[in-house]
Amino acid sequence: MGCMVDLLVARRHPGTISRQSIEALFSALIEEQIVTLPCALLSGDLEINSSLSIAHLNLHLAPQIQKPIVAEGKEIIVHYHGKEPTALLHALHDLPYEKSNLCFWFTGFHPDFIARHPSFAKMTDVLLFALTTPHMLHCIDVTTFYSSPIYYVRYGLRAMGHKKADLQGTRLLSLLQQSFGAEIIVDYDVLP
Repeated sequence: MGCMVDLLVARRHPGTISRQSIEALFSALIEEQIVTLPCALLSGDLEINSSLSIAHLNLHLAPQIQKPIVAEGKEIIVHYHGKEPTALLHALHDLPYEKSNLCFWFTGFHPDFIARHPSFAKMTDVLLFALTTPHMLHCIDVTTFYSSPIYYVRYGLRAMGHKKADLQGTRLLSLLQQSFGAEIIVDYDVLP
């Protein structure tokens, strides 16, 4: 089966990003057909290093909107789950930004984006995080014994797959730099 690859793109400095900037990034990811729907908007006990757990939660539990879900001892509230643009934007505006950890989960990258950037074909489950405080994270690659420095991440994007994706020259990278700032972290976890 091979290795699992988890892409991390994050803001290097953990200072605050405005709600408007995060909403603009979220909207651009959809409007420019970089990610695909359905998606879920989540808040609660979320951590940037538990992207696989969040993807599992959304794929397999069929969550009920606004009812807390307890998974692995953590409480998560699903504010929206689906692919209807009007309801999605309404839910986006009502999220408890800066009051709770947020995660915007998408099922994967859009086929049009993959056609332009084939290295993203094996990537699924795109998660955009906006956390209330920086979370400690480091990446490892078991195939090369690489271990990254420790990062303190408050805003980031993670995507999972079976192959490293090349971000250079993509609209995704430029959108993330517009929102996160020019100095960003790009790293990967590679696990068996």
